[in-house]
Amino acid sequence: MGTDSENYDFTIEYRSTTNFGQADAPSRLIAEQSTTGEVVVFAEVEKDSSAIFVNALSLLPVDAKTIAEETSKDPILKEVLHSVQSGKWPNKSDAISRFSSLKESLSTQNGCLLIGDRIFIPDTLRSTVLPELHDGHPGMTRMKMLARNYAYWTNINSDIENFVRTCSRCQETAKNPVKAALHSWPLEDKPWIPIHADFAGPMDGKMYLIIVLTYSKWPEIVEMSSTTTSCTIRELRHLFAQFGNPQSLVTDNGTQFTSTEFDDFCSRNGIRHIKSPPLQPQSNGKAEHFVDTFKRSFKRMKENSPATEALQKFLLNYRRTPCLSAPGAKSLAELFLGRQIRTKLSLLKPSAITNSNNRNRKMEEQYNRHHGARQKNFNIGDSVCSKDYRSRAPKQALGEVAQQCGNRLHDISVDGQIWKRHANQLRLRVSSNPNVTETPTELVELLLLPMSRSAQVTEEASSMLPTTTVEARPPQSIDSSTTTTTPESHAMESAESDHDALQSD
Repeated sequence: MGTDSENYDFTIEYRSTTNFGQADAPSRLIAEQSTTGEVVVFAEVEKDSSAIFVNALSLLPVDAKTIAEETSKDPILKEVLHSVQSGKWPNKSDAISRFSSLKESLSTQNGCLLIGDRIFIPDTLRSTVLPELHDGHPGMTRMKMLARNYAYWTNINSDIENFVRTCSRCQETAKNPVKAALHSWPLEDKPWIPIHADFAGPMDGKMYLIIVLTYSKWPEIVEMSSTTTSCTIRELRHLFAQFGNPQSLVTDNGTQFTSTEFDDFCSRNGIRHIKSPPLQPQSNGKAEHFVDTFKRSFKRMKENSPATEALQKFLLNYRRTPCLSAPGAKSLAELFLGRQIRTKLSLLKPSAITNSNNRNRKMEEQYNRHHGARQKNFNIGDSVCSKDYRSRAPKQALGEVAQQCGNRLHDISVDGQIWKRHANQLRLRVSSNPNVTETPTELVELLLLPMSRSAQVTEEASSMLPTTTVEARPPQSIDSSTTTTTPESHAMESAESDHDALQSD
């Protein structure tokens, strides 16, 4: 009752029992209780009073008077206080010897022990002083600096550090812990072993699937209409069909990567799926770093080009540029494809002169021997026959060589139109002008035959020679009107021309 009344202001007035009037029931019940019960009740009241007193004392501010009282109660501090005042220090006291090394800095004032201008706090008051120093929840350093101006006791720095570490409010609002030592991904010497995947966007309402290789840093960017698991798997299947399945795939914890469907897809294809910790993008740093690069570059490029064209330009230049962190400072294309890709900048370098004799001679000889192929040379202005393939039944059309486009390709002028024809699709035309002598095509081809084939066609070619006698004329002119052609030679000529038209270079 007494402890509860401490929180109230009241006036005590004596009144005789005769003036109380009728006694109430609780007072009679207490009078009838046994002595043992009264002792227990008073013991509990005293215990509660002691706890309340200690708690109240801890809430009260500590002053110099309180410190002096607690110093006088501490036997060690009391002896140190006496040694400082008398100037005589005991030689064999271990408890006081630690103070004797500081005797030049020790002094007393109003019953308190001072070290320099800092007051020495007894053990009983340290638990009260520490919360005062931590008022406002300063950090360890600031709390130590504050204590150096006011208080001191043995191992005060350790006590301050432990007090701050165990403060629940400080732990809840503490900064991120010191970063752990970096453990980088293993260096690979082959492409498409581990790959990293992430999503970039939204950018202009679109999302992009990012794939980055660990070894070559080769990027793949896919514009996504949807980022669901099914759409993500579909695009990954397309990439894996081109380059094969990777050994491992590193992703974050996006819903499309954590679904059961995606785990089943990786398991069926023998891919180890590695997921980075939540909110720890550094574990998927390959993809995260490229996403940042892509966003900044894409934002600048799409101002002058459509989004699709800007994406293609970015990939072409990024893959073509040498990378200082790559082995040998090679470009990403050289590391992944084994060659440098060609861009418009490649035109700045002069083209290397190719060796025209660097051909497969053995293959050419085998082909010529097997097919009886012959060398065909056409000059600009030569009259030739070329098939017109515009109809289902191609027939010969008369034309003239307008231009040579290569060793075997020619532009043929036919009725004002230019046809591109291979040498296998052309044959020299025999002129019908009686004043112009042209060697029959068959004889020209016979002269150009290899020796192994000339004996086989000699008899056939002799049947193609004119069989009628012509009138005496200048030896350079032969009248084609007097030349007769046998049906056999005509059939052979038609079949041979069809065969030549189907041959490729």
